Amino acid sequence: MNTLQNSRKEVLIAELLGEMDALLTRVATVAPVLDAASVRLAQSAQGLATSADRYRQTTQAIVDHSQKSAVMHIVRRTNEVAQVSLDEQTTAMKTAARTVFDNEATSQLRTTTTQLRDLSATLANTLNRASAPKWHDWLTHMTTALVSAGATAALLLHLLRP
Repeated sequence: MNTLQNSRKEVLIAELLGEMDALLTRVATVAPVLDAASVRLAQSAQGLATSADRYRQTTQAIVDHSQKSAVMHIVRRTNEVAQVSLDEQTTAMKTAARTVFDNEATSQLRTTTTQLRDLSATLANTLNRASAPKWHDWLTHMTTALVSAGATAALLLHLLRP
């Protein structure tokens, strides 16, 4: 039985050696394939790195352009809104100034105009009574000067009054 067992062992060892030889042959054939795959993988990695750099640069250019466009749009809109606000404030100030002038100056001017008309009428009556032809022209000019000076003074007093 020993010989049979030894024979079996030898057969198993021979089969095992045959399988080991086949396995080593396979490993020997796989090594060049793995080397070629490794080279191709390194080339692919290099290509991906180059593509990633181009992608990064393109993306950065797009982001920069988008930022610049956004800033320009914000500046343009801010200027438009500022101009509209300025126009509205100018209109409101003009309206307020007209209202104040109408409320304050118009009544003063009416009063002054009435007083000047009365003064003018009084001077005209006085001139008519005096009926001095050479003074008549001078009094007309003097009345005109007084009326215009009074209107100017009344307007200035009203505008300069705090």
